Amino acid sequence: MSYNDTISFEEGLQRVQAELADGTPCPQEEPMELPLDDIKMRHSVFQPREFQETARTEDHVRALSEAIKAEPSNRLDTVTIWWSGKHWTVLNGHHRLLAYGRVRKTGFKQHQPDGSKTDRWMVPVRCFRGSLQQALIEATRTNSKDHLSMTKDEKMNRAWRLTVLYPKLSKSAVANTCKIGSRTVARMRSQLWAIQEGEPDDWKSLALEMSWREAQRYGKDEAMEYDDSWQERQATEWSRRLGKAFGTKFAEQPEVAARALELYSERLAKELGPILHEPEELEEPEELETVDF
Repeated sequence: MSYNDTISFEEGLQRVQAELADGTPCPQEEPMELPLDDIKMRHSVFQPREFQETARTEDHVRALSEAIKAEPSNRLDTVTIWWSGKHWTVLNGHHRLLAYGRVRKTGFKQHQPDGSKTDRWMVPVRCFRGSLQQALIEATRTNSKDHLSMTKDEKMNRAWRLTVLYPKLSKSAVANTCKIGSRTVARMRSQLWAIQEGEPDDWKSLALEMSWREAQRYGKDEAMEYDDSWQERQATEWSRRLGKAFGTKFAEQPEVAARALELYSERLAKELGPILHEPEELEEPEELETVDF
């Protein structure tokens, strides 16, 4: 099981579509539990939350890992799975799977109903039957209710991708699934039409690689505004790119990440130290002059 799947949404979608085309029908018998290694992750497709936000992901996975060890059965709530044609694939419960894997890696053994302990970890599951389109909608709907809430950008990006993939879906269906306004979905459709007109040959591939923020900027020749919020916007974009390239690896292995930055630029590594660890000095308030009237 790959915990650092950094492929794009479109590439991940193509892999799932290939599994459906070449695979077998969904098993008739629905499992109640599955071995951890039998559940595959396609989080580039089915996880609407972006694993690029490594700090948020790591905090959540650590909390879930502690919860697993504290539970008498060493099991959390069921994860939702879907048959891709070749594998049981998780729709909801990505962070729980990450936590199960993290706990197993430490050598911790799971309690079994007969009182024994084993390193063959079992995961409680709930099966979802439906098409790929229905699975995408179910993944978005159920993840929006999970303990780690989706950010506004994540909801917008998911709605944008559903709009690109399934333009015949009603506005209300997309809006209700992603918990956004129907007017926003209407704007997404208008922007998609603009992209289709501008890029008639490969509009879908281009649109799927865009975030909603990027799609909104399509066709606008605007100079970068270097205002007070520019650094924050730029940092957010670079963070997204790092996450796309490395998944959660940077957060999981800080020593390796620090060394990688040092190899990239020794000067950068030295300058980052004071910026990251030294608090900003607060200016002393100026004394007001006393004025006699």
